Amino acid sequence: AAPAAIDAKEAAIIDAARKTFLVHGYDGASMDEIALAAAVSKRTVYNRFRSKEELFAATIEESCRRILPVDIDAIEQNLSTEAF
Repeated sequence: AAPAAIDAKEAAIIDAARKTFLVHGYDGASMDEIALAAAVSKRTVYNRFRSKEELFAATIEESCRRILPVDIDAIEQNLSTEAF
């Protein structure tokens, strides 16, 4: 299944989160700081991501998509089971 398209606010949150995690690490990053950097309310962040852990995962996934811009799901579907 194709990932849902992200809107501008979600993209801003993910970008702000990536920068905040890089500067402060996971433990040092706060959702307040991420919201401020993304120019959205903390409620908006939590409406899109239930937790810091979920936001961190989305940030990593987005970074991977930028580095490796291929459809991983399509590749996995085309692999034969004999390859495993």
